[in-house]
Amino acid sequence: MAAGTLRDLLSLTALGRDRFVAPPPASEGQGHVFGGHVAAQALRAACATVGDDRLPHSLHAYFVRGGVPGEKLDIEVDRVRDGRSFSVRRVVAGQAGGDILILDASFHVGEPGRTWPEPAVPGVASPGASAENGSYLHDLPWLDVFDIRPIHPNPGRPAHPLWVRTIEALGDDPIVHACALTSIVDMGMAGSAIGDLPFTGRMGPTLDHCLWLHTPARADEWLLFDAARAAVSASRGLVTGTLRTADGLLVATITQEVLLRDGEGDGGRGRGPGVDLPPRQAAP
Repeated sequence: MAAGTLRDLLSLTALGRDRFVAPPPASEGQGHVFGGHVAAQALRAACATVGDDRLPHSLHAYFVRGGVPGEKLDIEVDRVRDGRSFSVRRVVAGQAGGDILILDASFHVGEPGRTWPEPAVPGVASPGASAENGSYLHDLPWLDVFDIRPIHPNPGRPAHPLWVRTIEALGDDPIVHACALTSIVDMGMAGSAIGDLPFTGRMGPTLDHCLWLHTPARADEWLLFDAARAAVSASRGLVTGTLRTADGLLVATITQEVLLRDGEGDGGRGRGPGVDLPPRQAAP
């Protein structure tokens, strides 16, 4: 990837108050960059503007334009609010061609509170017993900073559920781990939106990307990433997912909407699949 390692990718240069330059995100080819890395860099910039007592607990990112490979990102942070317990930031990341991502993030001061028990998770193969390849994700060079092990090896789609961790150790800064998780949860979501549906069109890109971080977790230790289709309509697919530690603790919940356009002949640029609406009902 362009920046060398994930830690390099998250090393931003400050250009004064609330302005940063980020290394070029990894290229997906065909003139695009990996949105998960862009979101991670935007969150890293937001984190640099809040107090050390606050960690991100949720974010919502809109991908508004495809990024250009090889170009650095210009990132600006708006300090929307700083309260006693929460801070809110809006981040805009752009390149010479214009803005490519808008991200809203909320931060929470650490405080004690009740933790409700989570539902039991069905047993899955351990990371050591899972395949070291066998997923289409292993053919994507922009994901080579991650160790990905699918539970059910399948060169097609979907890739989930899977075990994942960063290949490099990330140290003990919880901010770095939160940013790494933001990148991880963008992998394979479009494939899970399709699942077993017949589809011959264009898969992706990500339209928006939502993440709730329930408790701090290490991205360089094994996490079980599962995701499944929630809805497909009007050329858009909605996917919901979870991240759990190896001992079953739920650390994050994800929703993501992706573009799914039918049409082999137009490269996915044509209209989406036709939809037959039910007839309008007469008023009683």
